Amino acid sequence: MFFPERMVRVEISIPEEYLYQTIEAIGESGLLHVDKKGEKPMFQELHIRVWKLLDTVEGYLESLDIPLPRPLLKKKEVADYEQFLSEAEKFVSSAAPVIEALANRHKRLREETASFERAKSFAQVLGEEIDLLQIAEKVKYIGVKAIVLAKESLEMFMVALKRYDPFIVHAPFASGSVAVLLFYDRLDEAHMLNVISKMEGVEIARDYFLKEKIDEIEQMKQEMDRDFKKTAERYANELLDIYMKLKRGVKLLAIRGALHKSADRYFLYGWLPKREAKRFRDALKYADVVFFKAGDDAPVLLKTPKILKSFEVLIKNFSYPGYNEINPTVPFAFAFLIMFGAMFGDIGHGAILMAAGFIVSRKFKKYEDLGRVYILAGIGSFIFGFFYGSFFGFHDVVPHLLFIPVENVNLSIFTGIAIGIFFITIGFLLNIVSLSRRKKISALFMGEGGVLWLLIYWFAIGIAAKALIFELPVRYELYFLSALIALLLIILLIRKREYTQTLLDTVIQMFEQAVNTISFARLGAFALAHGALFLALFSVADILSKTGGRGVWYWFIIVLGNCFIIVLEGVVVTIQTLRLEYYEFFKHFFKGGGKPYKPFVLENE
Repeated sequence: MFFPERMVRVEISIPEEYLYQTIEAIGESGLLHVDKKGEKPMFQELHIRVWKLLDTVEGYLESLDIPLPRPLLKKKEVADYEQFLSEAEKFVSSAAPVIEALANRHKRLREETASFERAKSFAQVLGEEIDLLQIAEKVKYIGVKAIVLAKESLEMFMVALKRYDPFIVHAPFASGSVAVLLFYDRLDEAHMLNVISKMEGVEIARDYFLKEKIDEIEQMKQEMDRDFKKTAERYANELLDIYMKLKRGVKLLAIRGALHKSADRYFLYGWLPKREAKRFRDALKYADVVFFKAGDDAPVLLKTPKILKSFEVLIKNFSYPGYNEINPTVPFAFAFLIMFGAMFGDIGHGAILMAAGFIVSRKFKKYEDLGRVYILAGIGSFIFGFFYGSFFGFHDVVPHLLFIPVENVNLSIFTGIAIGIFFITIGFLLNIVSLSRRKKISALFMGEGGVLWLLIYWFAIGIAAKALIFELPVRYELYFLSALIALLLIILLIRKREYTQTLLDTVIQMFEQAVNTISFARLGAFALAHGALFLALFSVADILSKTGGRGVWYWFIIVLGNCFIIVLEGVVVTIQTLRLEYYEFFKHFFKGGGKPYKPFVLENE
């Protein structure tokens, strides 16, 4: 829980003849995080062939109206992808003329059907006037055309044809268009076609208004259905089989660049959890597997309790932890609960935040993590509400266990600083544990965030408390603190031999520790601001109560004001909590820069 999963480095030696079987076994185990450093473009041509063929097969399955299997229902093993690809390409090439011809016929049928439907709508719009088309077709010198024009082009169309003195009938058609019947002298045919083209008109051929066309389209449809069924029966099973093998092959070849070739063997490197080492070795029947101790570059698998898993998202937004670092999720979540609650302590508001977080996490999967974070934030607010004795801003409903912030300004500020000292100390201790775990002895005692700096920090805190709170002399303590700092500085100067930089770094470090500690005063400041908003709210409500009685309007203002405070301060306090976590708490023990554990998984998608 407090440390990432222990990993082992893996070297896999694969005989060339068992390459694909071994990669499949690795993918099916779902354990190996492949080391892709120094990737090489191996199998590039093979990979291109797989993608090209997969695209073709998907297109043919779509043309035959065969649904793609999701998930893939059965495992499709391939011993040699080069041989499989050659055979598959040969089969697809033999099927291509038949399927493509069928697809072209199907496309033509769709076009014919669309044209017929357009003609049908056209006839319905013009009603009896469409009969003029049939009459005009029998007159030798009169031409007639059915056209669909954009509505805004109609006027220009009529102006362009005015000199030829045509007869035009039109009516509104589909959205933004008009149906036009154009009667003209056949000698002007070329001019009519030219204007129609310029106006981007769509002509409907006369055939589509005839009953014979309906019969022709229906016959085409029956033939297509028969040929589709016959072609699907002939090619579907083989195409689906090829499709499933290609989908699996895409994943197999995805780690092509991570393979290293030597003589007749391939080598693959990566990491996996130490507890899974035996199971992984047993899964690889044809390869030799050797395990080594994982270094700092190993991927990280966090073992976070499920209830706190959502906080990993906030950790990743900052940086992913390194392999030998503390898992920051647990201290982060604990600090979030305390800090948020200290600034937003109210029993009623905490209950609402918990309820809202629960609803969001259950109803909106996209925001499930956010909902769970606010459940914990609500718990913190709920607990501190009892400490402050605040219930929707009222302090006469529940007795306070500690103090009321707006009535104890100094105590609120000092409590915030005390919480800051607590978390900074936790940060020091976590850093010491992390350095000890990584066996960095020098940094453990004298490095930033080490044992010596922790002693200096706490000695300085003690001096400040003695001088400011108890008002006692601290001369000798200051002498001792100065000696401690001087000792640290001398050791660092001897080690680094960079005098100016070392002195500057030490001063900056001391200054940052002081600023970080004081920065936690905002916990008390925002608790005071929270109370001050309630004072303003109750003042407004009291003014209304004096004019209209403590009735509906009073409680309306109280409810409305509480809603405003929950939304406004909920956002502000969340931002301030994250800021304190990232910049005051994390910097003492968290370096980041790690990479998450993402094993190569070969599934039947």
